[in-house]
Amino acid sequence: MKLSKWRLIVSSILILLPMVFGLLVFEYLPNEVAIHFGFDGGADGFAKPLTAVIALPLIFLVFHLACFFITVKLYRGHSLGEKVMELLYWMIPVICLIVMGSIYTVAFDLPVRISLFFYLLFALMFIFIGNYLPKCRRNQMMGVKIKWTLANDDNWNATHRFTGKLWFGCGIACLPCMLVPDAYFVYPLIGIIVITVALPFLYSYRYYRKQVREGTYTEDELVSPKLGKKGKILLTSVWVLILVAVVVVLFTGNIKYHYGDDSLTAEASYFEDLTISYADVEKVEYKEGLNLGQRQYGFGSPRLSMGVFECKEFGRYTRYTYTGCDVAVVLNVKGKTVVLNRPDKAQTKALYEEIKARVEAYHESN
Repeated sequence: MKLSKWRLIVSSILILLPMVFGLLVFEYLPNEVAIHFGFDGGADGFAKPLTAVIALPLIFLVFHLACFFITVKLYRGHSLGEKVMELLYWMIPVICLIVMGSIYTVAFDLPVRISLFFYLLFALMFIFIGNYLPKCRRNQMMGVKIKWTLANDDNWNATHRFTGKLWFGCGIACLPCMLVPDAYFVYPLIGIIVITVALPFLYSYRYYRKQVREGTYTEDELVSPKLGKKGKILLTSVWVLILVAVVVVLFTGNIKYHYGDDSLTAEASYFEDLTISYADVEKVEYKEGLNLGQRQYGFGSPRLSMGVFECKEFGRYTRYTYTGCDVAVVLNVKGKTVVLNRPDKAQTKALYEEIKARVEAYHESN
């Protein structure tokens, strides 16, 4: 399958447009940007503006390029057909534009219900995929891939014609669901998802039974995609690199503290640094047996827990800690709580004494 370079370039530019917009209005964004939303439409996950503006579009772009690398370069299209390949060019860019649009809408506090974006996203996804499914030839990469559809072309084609109409209809059904109150957002959505998954399965099985009764059922061999020696080496290398990177990130990393004349900086591995002005510190405490609570956003591993958390004791607070140590230094910074620690109890106690002494000395001299 030949790659259309201009389509790939244009679709990649579309993915990056929200980043360009975010950089143009960066100074007007709030200190924390909502990037995840619950089924009730309320924000339950946050990130720093720089992360939301740059990292999210880049993640979409990586997935977009990876789709074509795997499909076109490694599996050489594997008989997907030109119409289905066309879908791959524009599916992720459309999703990116809708997702980033919802994030900017909330960031600027515009009077638009966030659930509208979700229903629009699902509607377009079902409509576009439903339109292309009947054009998808039998393959092991994309489509309704179950035992009976993969057995022969007749079952595959019949099931995908049915599924295409079904998904297109469910996409249209998502549009009036935009009128449903946010409190009931999840119910019609779950119903639509169940329908689009269950009915194609049942239809394929019934078609299989019909073929058996009529004596037309066959199991035609489906030629598997050939990676080739270079493809296998490259794919194996990618998986090894990913595995090594995951292991390194999960079990390494440190939090280093640097003391300035008027501020403290927590320099963290794999996460943004935190700087606290001594002038803003209202109280310094040493506490044991703290409960993490629920992380709203940030970084978590068996070694480190960093970011914004929420618990009963502090409410919403900032945490830069080692996971294996249950003691911490608790700072009240301009009415907000910041929790810090070191790898063990002795080092955390020393951290408490150092921070307390520097904060007291700063306030005495000013």
